[in-house]
Amino acid sequence: MPAIPDVPLGSGAVATFLNASHLRERATAPLFALLGAAATIRISGSGSCDLADVAAGRTALWVQTDCADWDWLPGRALVEGAGGAAEVVRAHGHGWHLAGAPTAVREAAALLRAGSA
Repeated sequence: MPAIPDVPLGSGAVATFLNASHLRERATAPLFALLGAAATIRISGSGSCDLADVAAGRTALWVQTDCADWDWLPGRALVEGAGGAAEVVRAHGHGWHLAGAPTAVREAAALLRAGSA
């Protein structure tokens, strides 16, 4: 399997999950800055499938707040095994789970850390 293409956030698709609480909660506002920096957004509802798409090179970045281990751990292993990066950023009262192209992950992490208390 070829390595995940290392692309910047602004030239790739970002996969995530949103629910109504994200729209009301002030602490998740940084998610909207991150999504606004991406080329496009995809929401499928399945973290495991989204992370498999990242590992296959179809999506540049996956982000989710406070992700359950059953989505995060297997998907993280797939992404890292394909040459991508994965990390959990503690910011704004949440654990932000990021996985994808190394440059996109670095840029997303910087956006999330900006202004964090």
